[in-house]
Amino acid sequence: MQHKIENSDKFKYFAFISYNVEDQAWGSRLQTKLEHYKMPTELCKEKGWKRKPASPIFFAPTDIQPNDLSEELKSRLRASRNLIVICSPNSAKSEWVGREIRYFHSLGRKQNIHFFIIKGSPNDINIENECYNPVIKELGMNNFLGANINEKYYKLKYLNRQRAYIQLITKLLGIEFDTIWNRHKRILIKKLTTAVISLLIITSALIGFGIYHQPIETAVTLKELTLPNNKLPELTVAKLSLIIDDEIRHVNLNSIKEKAIFKNIPKKLIGKTVKLQFIEFPDMPEAANYYPLTVEKILEENIEIHIQRDTVKYGRLRVKIIDEKYKARPYYELSIAGMKFKTDAEGNIDTLIPYAKQQEFYTIGKDTISDIGLTSRIALIIP
Repeated sequence: MQHKIENSDKFKYFAFISYNVEDQAWGSRLQTKLEHYKMPTELCKEKGWKRKPASPIFFAPTDIQPNDLSEELKSRLRASRNLIVICSPNSAKSEWVGREIRYFHSLGRKQNIHFFIIKGSPNDINIENECYNPVIKELGMNNFLGANINEKYYKLKYLNRQRAYIQLITKLLGIEFDTIWNRHKRILIKKLTTAVISLLIITSALIGFGIYHQPIETAVTLKELTLPNNKLPELTVAKLSLIIDDEIRHVNLNSIKEKAIFKNIPKKLIGKTVKLQFIEFPDMPEAANYYPLTVEKILEENIEIHIQRDTVKYGRLRVKIIDEKYKARPYYELSIAGMKFKTDAEGNIDTLIPYAKQQEFYTIGKDTISDIGLTSRIALIIP
């Protein structure tokens, strides 16, 4: 299927870049990248496409500095075929980015809104790592996929960034990704091959002078701050992430006694402040028994981080006692986890079991309550 990618006379700008001031450098970089992108010559001849189809791009620092969503800024949005949102934890907290998204969406061009992720993750359980502005979710676009420079399709960060650029360009132009990327990748590989050969020569010289050092391993151990309770399930599945600048490394753990080994850490980074993130059941956060944790540490060869149980997970107990005729049993005395309780006037018990006495399952009469129902009200029949 052929695509027509020429600019319509209806729009003055091919795209409008929405960003937070903290990400201004990325906005300028993206504007230059898009305006100077050249389609492969053979494809232009074959399909009749323009050589530079993604131009001009509106980027505020080169035109105006808005203090509000002024009529001038609205006119720029109306004159733009596409809206590109630079997504990061900075833009996620930006009121102005949200206003620009909402206004462009109101023009009826929802499908022309595109996301370019430079930092963080969309729909992240850690609010500090969230890169989508709340307006995106409000408008029902939080499932829109963005071009992400941090996705690791290749070992080289440069290739991953180039892939993200091409992914954005093909979405903007409405053409097949592979049509452009396969050709672009071949050109990049040729350039990288030349660069690698030059680098190898330089590296050999530097190694001769002892500038480079052997990489090291960093071992991270977990220590539970909560007192041991052998009646509760142990840690079974967790993800530990080491964040150094913009690079994120992950290790899966199957036990609290297991060490997380992060390999190939440059020795020169020892003493640098890094972030560590701990998440139990990363694919099912609602099933976690331990609180998620994000902590800053000084990078060393051995690091210990402290984790803590959610003491409410197995402690909150809500039950309703009824008789065989399904009538509430008020002021009924019973024993749970070795402690005596009495129902209220409605036959209810709503209590928090002390951590030391918490169990994965509680037996009341002939019934066993599992942790599945501890946070919802359960009716038990007592003869």
